Amino acid sequence: MELKENEKYCPKCGKVITFYNKYKAIISIKNGSLCKNCCRKGEKNPMFGKPGYFKNKKLTNEHKEKIKKNHADVSGNKNPMFGKESAMKGKKHTKDAIEKISKGNKGKIVSKETKEKISKIKIEYYKTHDGATLGKKHSDEAKNKMRISAIKRISKCKFDNNQFYPCYNKKSISIIEDYAKKNNFNFVHAENEGEYYINELGYWLDGYDIEKNTAIEFNEKYHKYIKDKDIERRKNIINFLKCDFIIINEDGTINILKYDN
Repeated sequence: MELKENEKYCPKCGKVITFYNKYKAIISIKNGSLCKNCCRKGEKNPMFGKPGYFKNKKLTNEHKEKIKKNHADVSGNKNPMFGKESAMKGKKHTKDAIEKISKGNKGKIVSKETKEKISKIKIEYYKTHDGATLGKKHSDEAKNKMRISAIKRISKCKFDNNQFYPCYNKKSISIIEDYAKKNNFNFVHAENEGEYYINELGYWLDGYDIEKNTAIEFNEKYHKYIKDKDIERRKNIINFLKCDFIIINEDGTINILKYDN
């Protein structure tokens, strides 16, 4: 079978994977990425060996009432399927039917018209319904768990459980090295043993002197748009490592944050 420029075979099962464009396919080939099924099978499944979240748990009456209110507009006789029998009741798709459905959907691109219809339906829906997360914010603990979980998932699916490192700014290396020489530091960084990874927080450091317990980061101009995230990140790192934190900005200014007991 001749592949299109935006297709490739899964290295494990041989299934044809279709991408949005040829560039996505090229990146996937370079990384040796598996198809969705293979990268979540067995030990690579994030739920492997874990009990289900709701195992041995029961919904409280309060929770049941919330669910009831949220579904009031589509429950009982308001449900479009109320009193009707499902066409698939007692039936199962044959393997041939499943294969046909799979082939029919493979590589299918949703038209702009369909996207607009879906968008309009959602807009109308949320005019009268609150989103599940409206007015809510993830706690620091939840954010930390989500970040670590995402890193583990990428490590399993794309790097066969091996340690990987994020992209780095090559320009920052000479700046960090220059600061280290002038101030008698010995930082590990992307080009010297790899960026230091804090497993418990899911953060990599641009540079870290283990003996002097000092972290260093190079901030490009775009960091002015993520100030709040940077402040929270630094605070978490300083409190966890009990370290000092040096920030070198692209404009040449330097800030030093000291760990305060």
